[in-house]
Parts: sequence; C-alpha cells; structure tokens
Amino acid sequence: MAGSLVQAAETGYIPPHTFYAVGGHKIFRDNIYGGMRFAFQADFRYYAEHGMFDFPQADLRTRLFNAVLIPLSRIPGFRNKVFSNLKHHMIEPFEAVLRNA
Repeated sequence: MAGSLVQAAETGYIPPHTFYAVGGHKIFRDNIYGGMRFAFQADFRYYAEHGMFDFPQADLRTRLFNAVLIPLSRIPGFRNKVFSNLKHHMIEPFEAVLRNA
C-alpha cells in the first residue's frame, strides 16, 4: 500500500471529489451567484473568473437586487453602514434555534 501511495504521489494522482465536496461546491456556488452575491463580491469574481458558474439562472428579483445594491456598496458610507450589521442579519433567521441550543 505504501508503494502504491508513493507511486500515486510521483505521478501526480488527484483523487476524485467526494459527494460532500461536490454538494458543498454546488450549494455555495448557487448562493454566491444569487442572494449572497452582494455580501461576497470577491467570491463571485473568483467563481466567474474560473468558470465555476455552469448553470442558467433567471431569478429576476435577485438580479435586480444585486444590480442596485452592488453599485451602492462602492460608496464608503453605505458600505460601512451595511456591512457593520451584516453578520447580525445573516444569523437573524436562526436566532430562535441558537438561543435554545
């Protein structure tokens, strides 16, 4: 077995992605493309530059939301105000569960 591992390392073998890796990538990809694009603009740029968006998306409401808020986020005062409260708003739907835990 050790010999097989050494041979695989020498030839540059990369094992296939697991179910969890593929599933996690797809969930994160969908969130970054849609509703979380405003908050994670650097992640969106990385995914776009590396061709990781491989699906059609036609959610008009989310596209309009991003079209308005992303340019506004380039204004320093607006950005500071929104991003200072962002973490609270992201966990707000889960506060009841977190309090009971």
